[in-house]
Amino acid sequence: MLRLPPPNKLITGRRPLAKAQARAQARAQAKAQAFPLLPLAAALCIIVALAQIAAWGYQSLRGTQSSPMASQTASPMASQTASQTAPQMAAQGNPFGALVSVQQRHAAARAVAERQPRRLSPPPGPPLRVLGNPQGAVTLTLLLDPALASHRQQLQAWLNLSGRNVRAELRFTPGAEGNLAGGIILNMAQAQGKLPALWQLLTQQRGNLTEAELLALLAEVGVPLATIRAALSNPATLAPLQPTLVWANAYQLTPPVLLLDGFVVEEPAMNPALLPRYIQRRLQGEALIQPADFL
Repeated sequence: MLRLPPPNKLITGRRPLAKAQARAQARAQAKAQAFPLLPLAAALCIIVALAQIAAWGYQSLRGTQSSPMASQTASPMASQTASQTAPQMAAQGNPFGALVSVQQRHAAARAVAERQPRRLSPPPGPPLRVLGNPQGAVTLTLLLDPALASHRQQLQAWLNLSGRNVRAELRFTPGAEGNLAGGIILNMAQAQGKLPALWQLLTQQRGNLTEAELLALLAEVGVPLATIRAALSNPATLAPLQPTLVWANAYQLTPPVLLLDGFVVEEPAMNPALLPRYIQRRLQGEALIQPADFL
């Protein structure tokens, strides 16, 4: 009687594998034989990544700690650090802050290039009156109509901001109405040596002044009525005013106008409220408009 061979379970101690499982195991063994170093390479990549992370952490920790040598060298550099501006300090600690600071500096440089003030040629002829320091290193030219209250107020505001080392030249230019009465009485008072007294009276007046009111002030300071009538009927009375009038008309200036050594102090290039800053820069030989004005 023939005996059948024992099943695989009796020989190997395992259940017989299904055909699909056997094929999958064969393919896995084939891949392992084809790429014997693949597991080793994966493990090596993981080790390198962990080492890089550890190095970054060590550098960050080292940067936040101060060594004795760093504390010894910090004191000689204290003055240099103190001289740095806040945007520079922020830029050192934050790369995005540095980017913003650079953008601000570029914007300020563009503003300086685009907002350079106009500089005019000096007005011809002598001024009607010199205020402030006649020997001042900086010259303000004040173009206005003393008959208008707003012009007189603006003049006083400019003089209050000008400081001591400033020469202020008063010149007449008519307002929007084109009335020359204010210039005529200033010119007549100057010819009679009565301009300081007349100017004192003008600063005490309120509101706009008519031609009759201006002539009354001229008579009040001691100019004879006959002299006033003769001057009004003489066309030559306007001759001293003509050079400034022609010059202002050529530049299309509408009073009140303020010039600082020939530079027109007007928006947007210059802010009249910053007149003391501009005067100081002129005294120091610096540029009137600087990037710091726009930061």
